[in-house]
Amino acid sequence: MTSAGRKLIPASAVEMRLLRDVLGLRKRQKTTKRDPEKKDLLLALALALKKIEKAEAENFLPLGFRKRRVRFPLVRA
Repeated sequence: MTSAGRKLIPASAVEMRLLRDVLGLRKRQKTTKRDPEKKDLLLALALALKKIEKAEAENFLPLGFRKRRVRFPLVRA
């Protein structure tokens, strides 16, 4: 809140951005870097999930606007 006699002067967005850069308060600053081993693991997991999705795409039959999964009977030997 401001006092009754004091008026606020609106600052431009450019001035505020420059002030934040000077003070070191960037908009989106990462705090820590991701662990390289964890990054490799997450990438491998994402690739594996894409391969599973691609392989199981044939297990679905279109029925109207929905997709139903085909259930294969279990073969017991």
